[in-house]
Amino acid sequence: MTKDKGLYEGRHSGSSGDNQGAEPSSEASLPHTEPAPAMPPLTDGAPEEQSEIPTNRTDLFAEYARPLTEGADGSVEEMKMAWSIATICWNLSMLEDPVAQENFVLKIKEQLPFGEEEFAQFREDILEMMIARHLRMFPSLHKSKGV
Repeated sequence: MTKDKGLYEGRHSGSSGDNQGAEPSSEASLPHTEPAPAMPPLTDGAPEEQSEIPTNRTDLFAEYARPLTEGADGSVEEMKMAWSIATICWNLSMLEDPVAQENFVLKIKEQLPFGEEEFAQFREDILEMMIARHLRMFPSLHKSKGV
């Protein structure tokens, strides 16, 4: 993720979302999660206009990430940010331990240039929305969570 607000700022504050500056590597500072297991078919959250449910991983992930990619301005930087945030949200959704999930959120917070109120809004608007979307779309991946 970048230190620039980019996708979130452009989507929520009406700015153009210009991304300037280098994108620091955050892989070393965020917890490692295992690759996603084989994905089950969509059970909820698919667009109504979609006549065929995607069955391959790429299409399933693209559908999961759609709220973020549709909020991007179409630039390479914005699309990279949307895919990065979607990936982080996926990994966050897969953490079963609430303490591990909260620690992961704190690592995300450290990487973003948000103040307390701004991050709280980002958490509600993006992180929590995408976690809920994951739970609806892939309930079989959350059986041990009692969902």
